[in-house]
Amino acid sequence: MSLNLRLLVLRHETDLKHHVIDPVGDLYLDQDYSILSRISRPNGDATQDDPKMPRSDDVPVYPLPEQLQIRVAQYNSPATRSDRYGKELTYTHAGELGRLPDPEPEETTKFNRAILAFVRALPPNLPVVLYWH
Repeated sequence: MSLNLRLLVLRHETDLKHHVIDPVGDLYLDQDYSILSRISRPNGDATQDDPKMPRSDDVPVYPLPEQLQIRVAQYNSPATRSDRYGKELTYTHAGELGRLPDPEPEETTKFNRAILAFVRALPPNLPVVLYWH
């Protein structure tokens, strides 16, 4: 089973107070265990699916506020609170993701390095919803 991650970037920190939100950025990380293994999953449940992905708490995650739902696909798509596996969505902050160390060029794709550079340029308190698929 492969595990992939989309980073759904919100517009402002106050977006967490809304009921339904459309992310302004939808970034697909290429599958890279050197990055994905550094991002926590609630209860570590995703890491148990794949032995290549040891649980790590390098990037903390938080549950979505109770009232918040995210439109994952496109505008006018149904809003959700769960990922493809039926697990509750979580979020972190751009500043916490930005603390991930730069992978060596041979360890990840140029696209992943570009996404990490983009995330580091965002305001550190900006919420980023984690959609595992």
